[in-house]
Amino acid sequence: DAPTIVITAHYDSYGLAPWLSYGADSNGSGVTILLELARLFQKLYSSSSTRPQYNLMFSLTGGGKYNFLGTKRWIEENLDHAESSLLHDSVAFVLCLDTVAKGDELYVHVSRLPKPDTPLHSFIQQLEEVVSFRFPWVKVGLVHKKINLVESTVAWEHERYSLRRILGFTLSHVEDPKSELRGSILDT
Repeated sequence: DAPTIVITAHYDSYGLAPWLSYGADSNGSGVTILLELARLFQKLYSSSSTRPQYNLMFSLTGGGKYNFLGTKRWIEENLDHAESSLLHDSVAFVLCLDTVAKGDELYVHVSRLPKPDTPLHSFIQQLEEVVSFRFPWVKVGLVHKKINLVESTVAWEHERYSLRRILGFTLSHVEDPKSELRGSILDT
């Protein structure tokens, strides 16, 4: 009966020449953080005294550099075709990890501003508090970008979920989704 938090990252990279698509930050960093979070939360969930109030679901997807097609297909299969799915249950929000390894900035990208008194709003507030206390040199910012339904592509993975009315956001050190850091030979 507990709500679910989905933590996701795409595992592919992109380059005009495949042998030059390193993907260390975009999105090797997101995959690494997802795996470490899974390891840490496994310890918390192993004891009933430290078990959080939420279910966690970890997701690695492909096709991130191709308009998040892996995520799109997974959502379609789990919402449209599956009778029993975690997405049918109450999803509090989806946390997407993308390009998070470099810099002293961390941006929370959202398609809709979170309403107060929601788990998403609370998570973002707590993230800002922890970062400012533990890592005072790191700047945390909120980037609100509405989804342009006329466009055939989306900028961030959370937009795939938002299109299906599932709250989500992307954590990234990149403010602009079109940054060269997300898909060039500079990503080492």
